Amino acid sequence: MDRDAVLARLMLLTEDDRTALLETLAGDAARMVEARLRCTEAEAAANAEALTAAAAAYAAYQLALVDASCAPDSLTAGDVRAEVQNNCARALDYYKTCAAAVAGLLDDADFYFGGVRAWEA
Repeated sequence: MDRDAVLARLMLLTEDDRTALLETLAGDAARMVEARLRCTEAEAAANAEALTAAAAAYAAYQLALVDASCAPDSLTAGDVRAEVQNNCARALDYYKTCAAAVAGLLDDADFYFGGVRAWEA
């Protein structure tokens, strides 16, 4: 996966200028998507743009989590109260939408298939 393409898309999504942070998040997201691939190289190449979109969306979600963890939920000064809007849920929804587009190419980390042994008396 082209990490530069993930970074470029992430910069478009977030309009953020923290280059070092965005590079780290884009690289982490690209590695996460690559680790979940369960398709041939040809299938991955044919769907490179959608995989890049999923990685960039995941990186944007991680950025929203970082920003939310560093910001207060609200601020009060005298009679004035300001509440900060949390975009994590919207960022997660966007990632899930992008990941759904390439679901056939990725393994499902939330799925477990196993057996149950019967009790022997």
